[in-house]
Amino acid sequence: MRRSLLGRLVVRLLAVTLFFIVVCVGALLFQFVEQVETLRDRDLSGQARDIASHLEVAPDGSVSLRLPDPLRDAYDSSNGMFLFAVLDETGAAIFSSRDAVGPIASGPDGLPAPDEPFQVSRAIKGGSAVFYGITVPVTRANETFFIQVAQGPGHSDALADEFLSELLDYAGWLLGVLVVLILGVVYVTVRTSLRPVTEISRQAAAITPATLNARLGVRDLPRELNPLVDAVNNAFERIETAYRQQREFTDNAAHEMRTPLAVLRAHIESLNLADTLLPDVLRLERIVEQLLRLARADNLALADDARADLNLVATQVAEMLAPDAVRRGLDFELEPSHTPVIVHGDGDYLFIALRNLVENAFNAAGEGGHVQVTVMPPATIRVSDTGPGIPVADRDRIFERFWRADTASDTGAGLGLSIVRRIVDAHGGSCMVSTASGGGSNFDMTLQAAPAALEKTSIL
Repeated sequence: MRRSLLGRLVVRLLAVTLFFIVVCVGALLFQFVEQVETLRDRDLSGQARDIASHLEVAPDGSVSLRLPDPLRDAYDSSNGMFLFAVLDETGAAIFSSRDAVGPIASGPDGLPAPDEPFQVSRAIKGGSAVFYGITVPVTRANETFFIQVAQGPGHSDALADEFLSELLDYAGWLLGVLVVLILGVVYVTVRTSLRPVTEISRQAAAITPATLNARLGVRDLPRELNPLVDAVNNAFERIETAYRQQREFTDNAAHEMRTPLAVLRAHIESLNLADTLLPDVLRLERIVEQLLRLARADNLALADDARADLNLVATQVAEMLAPDAVRRGLDFELEPSHTPVIVHGDGDYLFIALRNLVENAFNAAGEGGHVQVTVMPPATIRVSDTGPGIPVADRDRIFERFWRADTASDTGAGLGLSIVRRIVDAHGGSCMVSTASGGGSNFDMTLQAAPAALEKTSIL
């Protein structure tokens, strides 16, 4: 059963959160139970240290306590709930808050017990209450003093304040770790869970008309994405079926038309009607031939080790079309490269593409014109002509199927250059049009050069 991205996130986040909540709460409860008295003592000890900081002994031996007004007012206005007293080494009070009136607590021998918490019942308005306090010894000028501080039940929230302080001291770092771990878990979970999405995106990008039978994989994919992948695969299946039917129809129709056209051509020539009907039959034959080439180009799928020699392809095209150039009165020239030009490609299809470019150049140059095929390292073939050239506005449209610049012309069906573009695209190359230096057009068919170690030419 495939795992759910949402379920994975919820379970992992919940587990990590609960774990740290249990740890934090357990640690806090342990500290609270074990050190509740320590919390109180620390709070009271802090008050004692604050008072001790203002206790001074003069050189003549006189003792003074100069509390800041805010601190003294805090004790005096507490309605007897906060008390302090400063005792000498005999246990006699030498300074005290207004409500303390002498030592707050004494030991069995009348002396205070230093560093020991105490509780004492004291009278307050309306009855009595238990006060919690501590005695802290301090030394000034080699004399020992005892500072007692205590607080009543009316200010029990001081313990809660101290507990919150302890919470931050003991658990603050755990909360920071918790946040970092939650973010880490979310990042790692989402990243690992979406890795299959990246993979199926790569698979989808690699699907072309020649590989429509490929389907997106669903291995390790989050369950929430399965419906999307299934829908995309179903769409690819419908597209493949429609594309295959269209391609088979074009291929079969072209094949079926070749024989009747050949018979029709023979009858026309035997009836001496060549001047009137033969051009139309020849045009139909060319359209059928181009449709066959187009159907084959749509089926093109290159193997990884497919290699072709552009010098060889150019030579074979030149040998095939040279008689046609002579018949048209054209100056046709081939300039091969002096070094091998090996590309990743299929020689048969590159032959078709270059043949269409050259035939297109023948038509553009016209009688007495010049057409040149040049093979240029590392992976380019240029076909140049001395025709009228192609306007910049039309340079993208000339590769569209059935598009012709001169719609009144009786030659061509507007398929030749679209076949070139289809073959070049399947080879991962480009076909660019530019203006030749002497007028006319340059068609540059640029492919992918093959590594020298893998050179293996495809022979026609």
